[in-house]
Amino acid sequence: MTNLIYQLLVETKTGLKVCKLWNELTKLFNVYLSYCSKNKVVGVISYLITIIVGAVVLKLWLIPFLLKLMLIGAYLLGGLVFGAVLSVILLLNFFAQHL
Repeated sequence: MTNLIYQLLVETKTGLKVCKLWNELTKLFNVYLSYCSKNKVVGVISYLITIIVGAVVLKLWLIPFLLKLMLIGAYLLGGLVFGAVLSVILLLNFFAQHL
């Protein structure tokens, strides 16, 4: 599995682009972190912005998405339970008529 991932990342053009992009992003993130550690005001403001954006994303997108997934799961589970109960009733009815 690791060999397959290595082949996909290193031996393809898209994989090389992804690796280069990841490398650049980590470099930029490290530069940003070092700047925030030197300048405390920017660090605190970026921390607050991160918390606010995270809360907004959680409230507006993630929670409704998870609720939709749970609702779909509840419908599927309800359908399975209904199907199981109905099949047991039909089997009992069949056996009652033919035995």
